[in-house]
Amino acid sequence: MKKLLIILFCFPMIGFSQTMPWSHCDSSFSININSQNSVEVIYSVSSPNLNMNSNFSWVYFNMTGQCIGGSSNAVASHIDTLNTFNINNITDSTAIMCTISDSLTNCIVTDTLVYDSLLGWFFTSNYSISQATSLISACGDFVSGPSAWPYVLVATTIADGPASQASQTYTMNVTSLPAGGANFRVVKTTANGNWFNGNPVALTLGSNSITVAGVGFDRAVKFQFSSGDVEFDALSLNGAASTCVGTSPPPSTSLISACGDFVSGPSAWPYVLVATTIADGPASQASQTYTMNVTSLPAGGANFRVVKTVANGNWFNGNAVPLTLGVNTITVNGVGFDRAVKFQFSSGDVEFDALSLNGTSSACAVGASSWTTKTMGQPVGSCLWA
Repeated sequence: MKKLLIILFCFPMIGFSQTMPWSHCDSSFSININSQNSVEVIYSVSSPNLNMNSNFSWVYFNMTGQCIGGSSNAVASHIDTLNTFNINNITDSTAIMCTISDSLTNCIVTDTLVYDSLLGWFFTSNYSISQATSLISACGDFVSGPSAWPYVLVATTIADGPASQASQTYTMNVTSLPAGGANFRVVKTTANGNWFNGNPVALTLGSNSITVAGVGFDRAVKFQFSSGDVEFDALSLNGAASTCVGTSPPPSTSLISACGDFVSGPSAWPYVLVATTIADGPASQASQTYTMNVTSLPAGGANFRVVKTVANGNWFNGNAVPLTLGVNTITVNGVGFDRAVKFQFSSGDVEFDALSLNGTSSACAVGASSWTTKTMGQPVGSCLWA
């Protein structure tokens, strides 16, 4: 569901060359979305204490701390626009730094921006985590209907004009039904303006969907439901997803054992990241890199090692390397033959808040803000971080 995860950093400060110590801005500072569509989001930093006469700039980094773009002090404002076309690798987790230069302050405010295919763009600090399921009776998308059909989804009305002539569709993924079952039906107006009541249709567990075909006249279409005790985990009306349910953002940390990116390995190395396989062909010849920011280790520690095939097809097992708190990374150099490369781990009790494999960030945890802050350190120049 989540196609794009972006970590947003706003650093109000005196300027890139200034050495004044950083501190967190007061709690009145926040970053909020002004407008958005599927490929672009416009956001701004705000606070009652924000000096609007300050100089602003925005800088973008990937999750290894490399600068990938930004705007200069001369053209930037407290408002910034991010879209999927002006940053080459925006599909990866991306850190964004906003600097605000004035004569008094040098502070930091952070937030996490996520793109979700159903929910759109949102900041996690402003996002109330949606429940995974909802009852029809608890969902505000439904309006009141007649006693036998008390819950109604209004798909279109005559007041919608020509738009009402288009086909009308609802889809619901039902996770639980009341003991006696539940039905829905289509109610619509016909060409002469009279109402037509469709036959009841039994709801079933799983996906339930119906489309009312388009017509050549303005009309009303409703989907009526016999019970509010139907539980669902997905609902859409004419392609618009309901906000009554939603997928929560991933946790800020994850154990290796809880992350689906790892596959099973041998008993001594039970957790494996597969970087590439021989089946990947020429792409397997490129360098292979994993990076993990470890936040907690088991009492006895934990190791990782590289396992790869060599030119004759035999497997080579690298030496065990202890994992340490903080950033752990290794790159296996490119070769001139197709090969397999894996990173094996001795324990599933390693906790991390950021993980990437060949530049693609894991969705198992979104706590990369602390990793990025520690990795980046202090700003140097207009687009450097040392």
